[in-house]
Amino acid sequence: MMRCIFFLLGILLPISCAENYRGTHLQAAVQCSRRTKSSDAPDLREIYLWTLKNSLTGMLLQTPSYQAYVSAMNTADMPVYNESVRSVGRDWPLYGLTMVGIKRLDNLQKLITTILANNVAGDFVECGVWRGGSSIFMRGVLKAYNSLDRVIHLVDSFDGLPPASTPEDEDIWSQVNFLKVPQDTVEDGFSRYHLLDNQVQFHKGFFRHSLPRFRKNFGDRKIALLRMDGDMYESTMDILFNLADVLAPGACIVVDDWVIEACQKAMKEFFDMHNMRPEIIPIDNDAVYFCLDESIDLKMAWYEQFNKKRSP
Repeated sequence: MMRCIFFLLGILLPISCAENYRGTHLQAAVQCSRRTKSSDAPDLREIYLWTLKNSLTGMLLQTPSYQAYVSAMNTADMPVYNESVRSVGRDWPLYGLTMVGIKRLDNLQKLITTILANNVAGDFVECGVWRGGSSIFMRGVLKAYNSLDRVIHLVDSFDGLPPASTPEDEDIWSQVNFLKVPQDTVEDGFSRYHLLDNQVQFHKGFFRHSLPRFRKNFGDRKIALLRMDGDMYESTMDILFNLADVLAPGACIVVDDWVIEACQKAMKEFFDMHNMRPEIIPIDNDAVYFCLDESIDLKMAWYEQFNKKRSP
């Protein structure tokens, strides 16, 4: 068995390589992977992605957390770290960069590798990014597989969720300060993992404003993977009506907030009005995903009327 050394980041590298390389752990991993036998590369890639997942979720350091979906949060309510809860994204880690848990990151990895293997055209888009951990992981998977022609797009207000503009939503999400993360903080997270480059783009603003701009500038590109994490009815509709028609055949959509009644209501109404019956596949108790076989002809007249009825 190959002798290895364990760096602080958690990446296993051959001793003969690690001793001769000076630089960041990620740079060392890349350099060493080039020097080892090709049969060793998949193992090194899996070790890197495992470490990335467990670091981003805060599971490596077993960081404390808040209870998920509790708006009046304070340190007195902070529970002891629970691995089973963290793994399924049922807490909000105090120091982790994502709250989605290991199962949802495992699912992202599976979807991305399937998209790459099947040559599904398009970029990856995450709407609602919090501290950016899920997008950081997506960029890490592309890096691990040396995929150079896809861009990770992060769409977010970087100032929390909007006040409700429709009766379908309760006006509570905008009051959760824990969900407000500035763009420079998210960019810093990418930088710390050496993953901030020209394959990462940021689109700032509440979805009703930022997504039309994004769609206009997107041109004739396609989306191969869409991760939806908007929590609210209106946010879900904004995502779908601005992006669904540029989803490539074979594209996959992750709905992080399927467990939230308002989000699921929006999804089901969208399916009904477009005569869609996708196979909804659970990821854990909160999130689901589905994949498309064909393009969607959007009923934009409905969305135009919806926007006219919304409060400013």
